[in-house]
Amino acid sequence: MNYSKKVYGVLRCTILSITLLATSVFADDENDNNLTCAKIQDDSYVSSFAELRELSVETDRKICKNMLVVGHRRDNQREKRFKEIVNEYADEASKILKPDFENSVYPLIEVQINILKKGVDSRYENEQESRTFEMKAMAGFPSEFYFKGLENGNKSIIPNAYNDECKKINATDRDKPYVNCTDALDDMTRGFNAYKEGYETYRLSGVKTQLNMLGDRWDRYLQESRSQTFFDTMLTSSIHSHNLNKLKFVEPPSTQFFIFHPHVVYENYFDAEKGDRSNIGLGVEWIGVNWWDLKVPFGVSLISVYSDYATLPSVGHGILLTLDNKYSFGFTRRDDETGLVMTIDLLKFLEDKNEKLSQFIK
Repeated sequence: MNYSKKVYGVLRCTILSITLLATSVFADDENDNNLTCAKIQDDSYVSSFAELRELSVETDRKICKNMLVVGHRRDNQREKRFKEIVNEYADEASKILKPDFENSVYPLIEVQINILKKGVDSRYENEQESRTFEMKAMAGFPSEFYFKGLENGNKSIIPNAYNDECKKINATDRDKPYVNCTDALDDMTRGFNAYKEGYETYRLSGVKTQLNMLGDRWDRYLQESRSQTFFDTMLTSSIHSHNLNKLKFVEPPSTQFFIFHPHVVYENYFDAEKGDRSNIGLGVEWIGVNWWDLKVPFGVSLISVYSDYATLPSVGHGILLTLDNKYSFGFTRRDDETGLVMTIDLLKFLEDKNEKLSQFIK
């Protein structure tokens, strides 16, 4: 019995020291990459069509964030979601523009947006990336309205007879009226085209390799790290908020934190009376930390275990060590007795990886 007390005392001091060390380690997770989904600030997208521009900027963020997709089929998933986002944007943009162009011009807009939706399956020549298209309104004889890259046989002609009606559009939001329909449509295209800014910037700057590397890191995190409940994930993301709250593509946190995490455990008290030494119990990890990405991953936690013993208290308290993100063992105390606790990560089999990822990358 004295021996078990000494073992428990040494381990308790060791664990407390390691836990204090954790508070200085997790702060090193800052990721200084330049991949960001921050909102567009470019003056080239200033438009009197404020609601359309806001929708376009939000769509740009959705497309940008879609580029960080995890899983071995990430290219297929990324492409599928890209098409969904563009089609949703086209439909919403059409609804927004209809009240503004209640004259004969709206049918031209509707035709071009339908052309965009049909062209969303297109790819860049000799490349695998999905393609975006720029809306254009060009003055001339005649004036034309189209999507660059889809204009072959698909240009809409803007009749001069519509000009008087177009001068009334956004009249209360502008210092002076539009000169003609081409002027109004050109202003509209500036708001509309913001949707493609982030995607084109990253495509042309060749960051796909970086994105795939980040995707691989998140794959490893979701596959290899310990399972986490909603509360665990919220605590981890809160502690790492200096990094995760930024509108950037970031690496997964190097440390996981746990609070009120449930366990089913096996417990054995060596010095207890014969026949009352082992039991299956319910454990709660009150607070814990896990370094999931070390060469030898390990974690430490404070734990309580409920078990029904004949000669010992029902609840014991102690410490839990986790190795390789899977196997956990520790020690609990009931009165003067020290018991061994063992458990495995059963929740890992029930974990929804996509849901877990969405809690970190919003």
